[in-house]
Amino acid sequence: MKQKKWNKKLVSLLKTTSYSFLFLLWFASFFINPPIMAENYDKILFKVTNSLLLLSILLPIFILMSKKIKQHLPMFKKKRWWSNVFGSILIFLLFAFLGYYCDTLHSDSFKNNYTEYKENERKNDLARQSIDELENKRDSLSEEIEEGNKNTSSLSENLKIHYLDVGQGDSTLIELPNGETMLIDAAEKSEASKIIQYIKDLGYNKINYIIGTHPHTDHIGGLASIIESFEVGSIYMPKVVATSKTYENLLTTIANQNLKIKTAKKGLNIIDTEKLKIKILSPSKNEYNNLNNYSTVLKLTYQNHQFLFMGDAEKEIEEEIANDVAANVIKVGHHGSNTSSSESFVKQVKPNYAIISVGDNNKYNHPSDEIVNRWLNIGAKIYQTNKEGTIIVTSDGTNLNINTKSGKKEDAKNLPINEENLQNTSIQEKLNGLELINLTSPIKSGGNANLKIKGIPNTEYHISVVYSSKESTANGLENQIADMNGYASWTWKVGTNTKEGTYKVTISGGGYTKQFDLIVE
Repeated sequence: MKQKKWNKKLVSLLKTTSYSFLFLLWFASFFINPPIMAENYDKILFKVTNSLLLLSILLPIFILMSKKIKQHLPMFKKKRWWSNVFGSILIFLLFAFLGYYCDTLHSDSFKNNYTEYKENERKNDLARQSIDELENKRDSLSEEIEEGNKNTSSLSENLKIHYLDVGQGDSTLIELPNGETMLIDAAEKSEASKIIQYIKDLGYNKINYIIGTHPHTDHIGGLASIIESFEVGSIYMPKVVATSKTYENLLTTIANQNLKIKTAKKGLNIIDTEKLKIKILSPSKNEYNNLNNYSTVLKLTYQNHQFLFMGDAEKEIEEEIANDVAANVIKVGHHGSNTSSSESFVKQVKPNYAIISVGDNNKYNHPSDEIVNRWLNIGAKIYQTNKEGTIIVTSDGTNLNINTKSGKKEDAKNLPINEENLQNTSIQEKLNGLELINLTSPIKSGGNANLKIKGIPNTEYHISVVYSSKESTANGLENQIADMNGYASWTWKVGTNTKEGTYKVTISGGGYTKQFDLIVE
């Protein structure tokens, strides 16, 4: 009798333990966060989806273990085994469907970013070597970092930066004013021949500096072919590996060419002279939870001009480097995705030009409209490789020019900035948008309003005045072309029936848009 009693207690204890384990396993699903940055709505939905999918497996097991519950369920209270199996399948399908349905309710931005994340994970699954093996191979190719190039020889050339049109990827060729060359990334492997031909057409057979920002294939895919096709000086890459065939092949190529890898990290000066400096702002840590955040972020300074190259660095990195990001031109991070370009970062950089490397009709919907507008709103002129083709920025240290190389989308442009000392704050403010010279405000209804702005010379500007959600059609609100000094002005009558209040006056032109308040008393 005692033995049976102990057996019952043991069975009861095992069941209780099993129930507790199943419950804790399900409860733990609420503490699993999405592997990408997400808004609270998407985070909650992600947790609910996981819990429902886990319930689809755990609930049938729980029911089959409990006689008391089975007695109240029609499919389970019968002792026929096939009935219990059929009931378990129904419960699995029900909760699996609910989980799948919840997953469809995510925001579009979350879906796009998660798709990109899963794609990168899929590529990583194609690995042929383990992480340890790749890390050992990467370490064997590392070399000690020497001081940056401090050659003080004269700079007889202009700085030319070629933001190459390489589809949904990144590749930037820099012709340095000291006669050297630098290549930042080389897109997917399929773009390698195009990049090689482009560089050779410029007359180069050597690349002095190669930067592999991070080991995603849309950045390093073509680097192996580049290294095999040119004489190479130095290679800089962050100390992180990716379990992909592309990355493995790159390491093999570097080894076969008897080259070494210098670890890209914060504080390293690649070139450090009086007029020309190239320094690495990030990565600053050894571990990040996202491969994008290992991106090598570069800042190039040539006399009065500064250029920022963000790779795929996301908002976490933007916060880390916030004290040193002011620039005239930025290569926007992560192809214009909303994982990058936070509002505070955009305001801190406040560039004249923002370059986005992106492919037509890409599956990630890059660039994000929200991010494009964010750069436009601080006065930056946007250039996209999928619209303008290859974009070339030329600087002599004082004057800055931008041209588009390819004519596939539109004719080549030349937008010179003939202001001196672009680092001067007052000049930057003028170049970063429209400068309001005068606005008659406050004004009484029935009075004549005057508005004068200073913008880009010989550029057409449009004015919009909205009263109570209706745009005014008053005489004098026609488009105006700024004169040779950049000035444009409008005079119009405020209607006698216009109510007291504050109304928006919007001026747009030359890629800039600004709003001003018109107060009617």
